[in-house]
Amino acid sequence: MRISVVIAVRNGARFIAAALDSVLAQTCAADEILVVDGGSRDDSAAIAGGYERVRVIEQDGAGFAGAWDEGIAAAGGDVLALLDSDDRWTPWKLACQAALLEAEPAKDYVVGRVQHFLEPGVEPHPSFRRSLLDERPIALMPGATLFRRAAFERVGPWATRYAVAADIDWFARAKDVLGPPARVDELVLYKRLHDANLSLYEAGSLNREILQLLRESVERRR
Repeated sequence: MRISVVIAVRNGARFIAAALDSVLAQTCAADEILVVDGGSRDDSAAIAGGYERVRVIEQDGAGFAGAWDEGIAAAGGDVLALLDSDDRWTPWKLACQAALLEAEPAKDYVVGRVQHFLEPGVEPHPSFRRSLLDERPIALMPGATLFRRAAFERVGPWATRYAVAADIDWFARAKDVLGPPARVDELVLYKRLHDANLSLYEAGSLNREILQLLRESVERRR
């Protein structure tokens, strides 16, 4: 099982080192680590390029969904893991999820639990439910998932027409094509809350895109 890790970054110099350190600290080492830089105006690419095991790719298109698609296209693994540049994995993330996929060949993708945490000095956005800080729910999030490449390709790429809700769209399509994911009852992802979270600070766009993808989901099922 060859595991490729893809991280999309744009102006993430504050956090990219912590994300990469969490990948390199895995008890099950990734076979390759790719960072797709979306034209950062800070030192994101330079920081990532300073890691010996990391390959930095300059993004041709735009948006985080396009960056993930470009990274996956460049990756050589038969198993894929994605991480936002401002988040971190627990050290056992890849190990526990890869073990499940190895033990159960019929499973296409596997999710785990997430814990949100606040960047010091930052108050959560009003749309964020504060009780989530004390919870560890199972998460349909790219960073909490390990995908078989063949299954990912059956579902299709991340939809670049969505600026915010591409992950919600992908998991909706995956449920239609693959069925529900397998689960590990382990914390696998720390999700950082800070002053520039796209999904929180673009809440209006997110709501519009969710309505659009719900309409598309109904059309697919017809």
